[in-house]
Amino acid sequence: MRLIALAFALVLALGFAQAYPLSGGTAAVNCTLFGATKVPVPGTDPNATVQNYVLKVDVGLLGTRNATFELVDSKDRVYSPDPSMSWTFQPISESYIRQLLAFVVPSDALFKLFKVSPSVGDPFAIKWWKTPKKSQGDIILRYYGVVDTRTNPNEQSVTYEVGIQNNGTKSTVINPLNFTLLDQSGWEYYTMYGFGESYLAPKNSTKVKVNFSSLSYLSRPVALAFDYLTSNQIVFDLDKDTGPLTDAQVYGTSVPSTATTATSTVAPPAAVVAAPTVQATPQAVPQVAPLANIASASPAAFQSTSGSMQSFMDQLNATKERNANMGRPGTSGSVGGQISQSVNDTKARLEKMKEGLPHDQNASQSTGAPGSPAIA
Repeated sequence: MRLIALAFALVLALGFAQAYPLSGGTAAVNCTLFGATKVPVPGTDPNATVQNYVLKVDVGLLGTRNATFELVDSKDRVYSPDPSMSWTFQPISESYIRQLLAFVVPSDALFKLFKVSPSVGDPFAIKWWKTPKKSQGDIILRYYGVVDTRTNPNEQSVTYEVGIQNNGTKSTVINPLNFTLLDQSGWEYYTMYGFGESYLAPKNSTKVKVNFSSLSYLSRPVALAFDYLTSNQIVFDLDKDTGPLTDAQVYGTSVPSTATTATSTVAPPAAVVAAPTVQATPQAVPQVAPLANIASASPAAFQSTSGSMQSFMDQLNATKERNANMGRPGTSGSVGGQISQSVNDTKARLEKMKEGLPHDQNASQSTGAPGSPAIA
């Protein structure tokens, strides 16, 4: 029963990963990658430096139930699934099967191909999802995807891995407050967790994990934003920006013959209601349904329960209170007000830190190691 519950939770977690399935195949066999997410290796010390992750890939196979699978990274290292951590879903037939395949992979690996060798027909490969890179001003970001998900009876949380590069001549301050997560209805989630506030020295880069907790079960993240609604915002559309890699990105100039290569295809995006456009922003924000005015709503007291598990209404009211208090002092004595005050204090501290940064900020204050390579 525990294994069934665990598998169900992992399937729910895959909703955070890639928005569109990728598929490919031959005349005899078709394979679909429904999604993938990285989770910690079971039994790993959470305080230890993580060297490996388990990559869970939701795979559907039509035309046969027997095939071998291989995952290829950007350095041409090949990985096979670990049967002890993989799972088979029902129904099972001689002509189709769906599995959750587990690959133990290095934490810094980037992938390019998913190879399928079916028991009938020719082998083929499916091009992997992109890890999109965007820039604005001196900041370059790269989205690496989901690295952890958690659930409890009332809420869910997700952790994203993002690469940050400072391409400027001065140090900059980075903080979880730089990030905002938006769901399909336009609801904004904020965070103060995942990594510590720190300097990033000029020409240095680092990877950070950004954790968003207390998410509604009905929320499907559609965008991850950096410095959201400012002139320097960077927005990753989690639906459109993570499609399949191109032939050039996978093969360079040596593209193999079509006899052994399957074209990766994605499903078309679902139609959504367009939100009013933000004219001052340089990048397009994913279109979402407009929200009601929550700033004028009366916030209810935020009451936490043991184990930090909140009811849906408590979570909703806490979010309303936090949003209502953004930009003005919090109400003394209320948890929501304390959160708001903490957010405002941290933002003010960030601005003071930025003003006081020297041009040759010591690299030892940066989260990136001196001379760390640029984001690939």
